[in-house]
Amino acid sequence: MKIRMPATGHPSQRGFSLIEVLVAITVLLVGVLGVVALVDGANAVTVRTEAREGATSVSRSIVEVGRAVPYKDLDEDSLLAALESRPGLADARPAAGHQVRMRGFTYDVTVLVCSMDDPRDDLGVDDGTVDFCPESMEATAGSVQDRNPDDYRRIAVSLSWARGSSGN
Repeated sequence: MKIRMPATGHPSQRGFSLIEVLVAITVLLVGVLGVVALVDGANAVTVRTEAREGATSVSRSIVEVGRAVPYKDLDEDSLLAALESRPGLADARPAAGHQVRMRGFTYDVTVLVCSMDDPRDDLGVDDGTVDFCPESMEATAGSVQDRNPDDYRRIAVSLSWARGSSGN
């Protein structure tokens, strides 16, 4: 009579082979690295968005300060002087130019104040006494002349910041 030896275990209890374990680790590692890369990319976009939001806030504040300067006195120097008297808009560094520190970023500020001549009330001649914007038009010969070509002033604010300037 032959005696059969029972199987050492049920087929479902034999365990995983080394290859199966390595494949599972590789798939899990690829998934985890993908999630880490996604979070890192999301953080970078968040920092860029915060920098742009801060720049928008700074530029709006500068324009509002410019509205408080009397019209006849409004130029780049008077606007920068008015910024010095406002909390949060004063020059943040002794370096050349005007820097504003807000929301963890340091913004380099450039302002341009110039006059525009609105063609709806005719155009005047640029006699050099007013600093006109480059896109302001001049009267042509023989046209009706505007006696006051300084119709309104435009404040252009340009901000720049370096990547990684939040730690400064």
